[in-house]
Amino acid sequence: MIFNENYDFYKASDFFSDSFVIDCDVVLNENIFLEKQILSTYYCIPRNTKGEWYVTCKDNLITHIDTSISNGLALLGISYFCLNDCVKIKENLKKILQPIYLLDKNCIGII
Repeated sequence: MIFNENYDFYKASDFFSDSFVIDCDVVLNENIFLEKQILSTYYCIPRNTKGEWYVTCKDNLITHIDTSISNGLALLGISYFCLNDCVKIKENLKKILQPIYLLDKNCIGII
């Protein structure tokens, strides 16, 4: 499953540059694209259901993600990546698709 997700992303990576990445099941109640983003950003929303990806932040940085709790600030499924971060992600993506990483059971293959 992880290989498929990374390979799918690799196939679309030519279009990944100063980009938003949006999960297919996200519904927007307001237009988040009106202001130009400068820094890479994970959008979050208050939730109160189990199984969501809840975040812990310190100094405006995500320090931990927890799926076992059922209340708090959770990832929305929308991310923005600035050009510098897109370059870094694409470099790492190429690395994890190499056979040495795919055969390593200790490497989970997430960027």
